[in-house]
Amino acid sequence: MVAAIAAGDGNRPAVAIVRGQAWDAFARVLEHTIRNKGQWLLLAALAALLIVVFWYAVAIWQATPSMPRYGNIILGVAMSLAVVVGCGLTALMYHSRRKGYDEPARTKTKAKNEGNSL
Repeated sequence: MVAAIAAGDGNRPAVAIVRGQAWDAFARVLEHTIRNKGQWLLLAALAALLIVVFWYAVAIWQATPSMPRYGNIILGVAMSLAVVVGCGLTALMYHSRRKGYDEPARTKTKAKNEGNSL
């Protein structure tokens, strides 16, 4: 809910005074983004590139013939195997970390050799 409009002081543009911390944070982010014109240019260039790539992908997709049924089955099986292997490796990584296998190697003979120094 907007309570009032504050005039800018020359250094900052006019912003709406809004009740609530979330709206205040959003207004600060928006104000910072508006001041930084380099970010706007980068955002515009990336948006244009995304549109061009999407248009090209759709054009190629429509120009190629459809894949036979066995090709779709093979693609589905390969995708499923890739997901299973990825999930398995991620689970193995968490398991290894939790069991302490990722800790640096330590020798137990260090304590024995401390008394036998030359």
